[in-house]
Amino acid sequence: MRCLFLLFGLLLSIISTATNVAYLNYVENYRFIAVSEMHNSGIPASIKLAQGILESNAGRSYLAVEANNHFGIKCGSSWNGPTSFRKDDDYDKKGKLKASCFRKYESAAASYKAHTAFLKDEKKAYRYGSLFNLARDDFKGWAKGLQKSGYATNKSYAKLLIEIIETYDLNQYDKTIIPDEEVFSFAPALEYKNGLEYIKAASGDSPFTIGLKNGLNYEKLIKINEHLKEKYQIIDETSVVFLQPKKNRYRGDEEFHVVREGESIFDISQQYGVKVDALLRKNLIPKGYEPYPGEKISLKKKIKYTEQPKFTMNLERRKKILAHKARYHKVRKGDTLYSISKSYKITITDIRILNNLNSNTIELGQKLLL
Repeated sequence: MRCLFLLFGLLLSIISTATNVAYLNYVENYRFIAVSEMHNSGIPASIKLAQGILESNAGRSYLAVEANNHFGIKCGSSWNGPTSFRKDDDYDKKGKLKASCFRKYESAAASYKAHTAFLKDEKKAYRYGSLFNLARDDFKGWAKGLQKSGYATNKSYAKLLIEIIETYDLNQYDKTIIPDEEVFSFAPALEYKNGLEYIKAASGDSPFTIGLKNGLNYEKLIKINEHLKEKYQIIDETSVVFLQPKKNRYRGDEEFHVVREGESIFDISQQYGVKVDALLRKNLIPKGYEPYPGEKISLKKKIKYTEQPKFTMNLERRKKILAHKARYHKVRKGDTLYSISKSYKITITDIRILNNLNSNTIELGQKLLL
């Protein structure tokens, strides 16, 4: 009997440890967007995180995994987006529990932003409006207010939120001061391309700041965006930054893209949300080579060898460019790829191929192979 008690105690300890790890990992993953949304809306970051943990079982619930819905927000009459159905607390006319309609989001970041919009909705001001009169660090007032307003049917909802906040010291994030208000004062609007979320970089943005605003680890952003290399790299304003990995094929109507002067395979990849490697494979282009103006790049299917002359320039021309005698130009003030191409009688595309450039941006003092 004593062994059974010991085993039971060990099992409880393992479960408790696993839960603790899951909660801590959740906080680490979403604390940035919780703080960002707090500065944008006034909703305490501790409340955001605690609700996310409670409603999504620390990101492990069916709705969180299948629908990126971390706050249990139901469809409602105004929702026109994707949906997911799950039994919750809705009953049919016979009193039988039926599947409830829940909102489905493209990402957890979208769910966090939707939660803000949900609480700040003017149509719901009679329920949640008074919460925004509370101090930002009054997490207990917010927890009790959410329960009183009917956010959840659980009568212990406020108590559970407060316990999570106090156990994991989440109220520390309510005191977080964002270092540069001009850089962090807003979260950019999400846009969609090839079914993928992306944003356009604002002035001064880096992988770190974009990650902070969108609840993503900057390392993930660097991994899925070929032009991002370092945590604090300043990104060109309006540059496209994907929040999800690009796909292997384009899902839109276009079958092909005709290459323009100065356009690289990376530019095409960004325009259609298709991986660079996938475009190279589909079009029989060796890695390290670039397409030429007028080439027809397949966005969906891999072209056949017999079709190669129709869609890609002679590969020997690519090899010849890379094999020619090396000469260099050191970038001076006022230089552009266009002016350099005219001086040396070489195309912008060829300069980019020789120097493995992902864009037309060059830096003062940079040594270009020509």
